[in-house]
Amino acid sequence: MTEPPPQPVKSTWGRWWVRLPLWMAHIGILVAAILLTPEGYHQRLGASTGAVFIFGTVFLWILLFFAKTRRLVAIFCGVALLQASYFALFIIQFNREDVVLKQIMSEAVARQRETDAQLSSFDLKRIFAMLAPGAEFHEEELPGLLERVKRASLKVRELQASGEEWVKNSERRVAAVSVQAATGFRKGIEDARAKDGEVSGLTLQYLGETEKLVSLLIARRGQFHVSKTGPVFNRGQDADQYNEILHRIQGIEEKLEAFRERQLQLIKTMSAPSK
Repeated sequence: MTEPPPQPVKSTWGRWWVRLPLWMAHIGILVAAILLTPEGYHQRLGASTGAVFIFGTVFLWILLFFAKTRRLVAIFCGVALLQASYFALFIIQFNREDVVLKQIMSEAVARQRETDAQLSSFDLKRIFAMLAPGAEFHEEELPGLLERVKRASLKVRELQASGEEWVKNSERRVAAVSVQAATGFRKGIEDARAKDGEVSGLTLQYLGETEKLVSLLIARRGQFHVSKTGPVFNRGQDADQYNEILHRIQGIEEKLEAFRERQLQLIKTMSAPSK
């Protein structure tokens, strides 16, 4: 009697309990790539790795489906590691950019607060508080207030110079981690610099008009008195000059307030990741 031919032994590498964990591990790699990408960089990740992500994944899953031998499983693992390494190159780069840009944004906010604090230390509001209706006017304070205004103008110019140096240093820091990020950062800097220059110009105008106001009051000592409604001048032309200066100051204050509300948004735009 003839013995039946031996049945081929099925390779354990083709078993579902071998391929399913590999498939799940690959899904974990894809999910990790998305989760480890900093917020705001997913569009750049897609633009840089989209083809490898989609076509590479389709190829690997088809390969794994037909992988019945150790060699094919090894090829799957090797290609999957190459794909993961490709993702890692961009994710590490994006994280480096994100760290630097967040540091710069934090510094910019701190510098803005410091600038506001330094200018507030001159207490220029004291001038207008004395001139407010019903306030007590102290004529002897005028020379000291005039000196404060002049020192404030010098401080604004000093801050402008130090701000330019900080911007150049920040550009170098961004360029050190990414040329592409530096390009986007530079564009944001240019937009913010135009606004910042306008703010600095308005601040200097505000201080210049305030200096004119205090100088007028000093020059017209004894020719006006402060009533419940504010300063009353003996000469109409002095009153007109005072009101014109005050009107210009109020207009500048309104513009400065609008710029202050937009300052943080400008900083965020400057430091946002380039897409």
